[in-house]
Parts: sequence; C-alpha cells; structure tokens
Amino acid sequence: MINLRAIVEGKLFELPGGDVRVAVGYEFLNDTLYRRFNSDVRRNGGLEALPFSKYKRSVHSAFGEIQVPLISDGNGGSMLSVSASGRLDDYSDFGSTFNPKLGATFKPVKGITLRGNWGTSFTAPTPLDQLGSLSNFTTFNTFVAFTRPGETPPAGGGTAAVQGSLPGLQPQTAKTWSVG
Repeated sequence: MINLRAIVEGKLFELPGGDVRVAVGYEFLNDTLYRRFNSDVRRNGGLEALPFSKYKRSVHSAFGEIQVPLISDGNGGSMLSVSASGRLDDYSDFGSTFNPKLGATFKPVKGITLRGNWGTSFTAPTPLDQLGSLSNFTTFNTFVAFTRPGETPPAGGGTAAVQGSLPGLQPQTAKTWSVG
C-alpha cells in the first residue's frame, strides 16, 4: 500500500464573527493485494506452488473544507458558524464520486449549543473484499459462545462461522444527517 497526502490550511480572511478558515488537500492511494488460496494445499505441493490472485486499486482524491463564523458572541467566540466540505474521489475500479457535507452550529446562550449537518458518503469494497469470494468457506467449532460462567455447554452445541464475501460487491452510498 502506498498512501500520499498533502494538506494546506489556514486563515482566509476575517469577518465580524471571527476568522474564516479553509483547508484543501490531495491524496493518492495505491493498494495492491496478492492472495493464494486452496482448500487443500497438501494435494498441490504446498501453498507456494499456487499462483497468486491479484487485485489492484488506485484512488486520486481532492478535498476541501471552509468554516465561516458569521456572528460573534462578543467575547471572541463564535455564536453562529457554518461549514461546508467536499471530497472528490476517482477510483480506478469504481469510477468517480463527489461527497459534500454542510453544517451549522448556533450558541444562543452560554451552555447551550445547537448543531446540525447533512452530507453524503461513499465506501468502495476493499481489495480483500474483492478477492474474498475466491475463498468462501463455512466452519463449525465445538466452542459454544455465550455460556454463563459455571454452566456446562449443551452437548452437541457449537458455533458456525462463515467467511468470505460475495462476488461482484458494489460500493455503498448513504445520505447522512445529524442534529443535536
């Protein structure tokens, strides 16, 4: 994995409510996963005799944020501030996506703060998720989870585990908001 990031941030100008601050940046991610798998490596001369499966992804990202204090409380603090941010990601395997976020904070009196935000998000399956479907398997262990201390686990009980992923996983997207 290679991850490079550069960020520049600072004061843009001053308003009666305080300093307007901005941050902008660029990020590059190159992620390569090599994986060998076989359910019975004893028949194939060991794991080292198997070829690697490979998954590679690169992501170029640009992002920025601005914080604007609109009204001051008169004591050097912000009474009303708004913020906006965004991130543009260009995935080699899933295309481009832009995700904005808007927020506001209001402090009408000392000790009370009202806030809210709205945004969108995007999460691509990892390279391990993408290669996980090559090695899906189920196991059963005689270990019984959640047995109370001092109690004997039931005979024949156990824990089933499923590992792997579905082939062709797609990204997850969401619209998010929060108030408080």
